[in-house]
Amino acid sequence: MKRSIRVLSVLAAVSVSGLFAQPPGPPRGMGPRHIDGLAKRLLLDDTQKEKATAIYDAAGKSAKTLHTTMKQAREALTLAVQKNDSVGIDRASLQIGTLMAQEMSIQSKADAAFRQTLSADQQTKLDQMHTHGGPPGGPDAGPRPQHGHHPPPPPAE
Repeated sequence: MKRSIRVLSVLAAVSVSGLFAQPPGPPRGMGPRHIDGLAKRLLLDDTQKEKATAIYDAAGKSAKTLHTTMKQAREALTLAVQKNDSVGIDRASLQIGTLMAQEMSIQSKADAAFRQTLSADQQTKLDQMHTHGGPPGGPDAGPRPQHGHHPPPPPAE
């Protein structure tokens, strides 16, 4: 039973490790092009666009250290798997999970701060974008797709 849990932890950690493979900067999906797209869809004024850029740039800087630590944790996990080191696997898996939670917290706080810059009408539009398949990784989009993983195509009718 413990071995099964350990194997699942390793598989989960390895499968999500691609999340941190991107270069430091704004959180996934929040680069200048994405903010420009939000500006057009939500009719952001210049002040709102500047605030959005500042919010997501700050979040990217906060997450930068996590990327380095995540790389080290993934390397430790790989080494522990190669050595069949159960304690090392558990330790690295726990660290990876903690780092992922920290990244999610940073992203969610940035999303919340961005949302506060919007008018009630813009918040409604943002909610509709999310409900109707708005841009992945956008504000309030919930869990982001993993780097390199795409959802399956819709079933053929």
